[in-house]
Amino acid sequence: MDNKVRLKGVQAGEIVKFGGIPLRVLSTHRDAGLVTLKLEDKPERPMTFVGLADMAVHRAEAP
Repeated sequence: MDNKVRLKGVQAGEIVKFGGIPLRVLSTHRDAGLVTLKLEDKPERPMTFVGLADMAVHRAEAP
């Protein structure tokens, strides 16, 4: 079951969904109302997402 969480509440090791795609959070950084998440869906495909701290995403169960 999915539940919503604000970006400022996301922690490394969690799985979040963007557009229905589950992504593992590798690390987080908070600064001046922004949150930077380093994410991956596969080990060879890391990515970075920057959003407002109060944006909501879905927290997912680990596969």
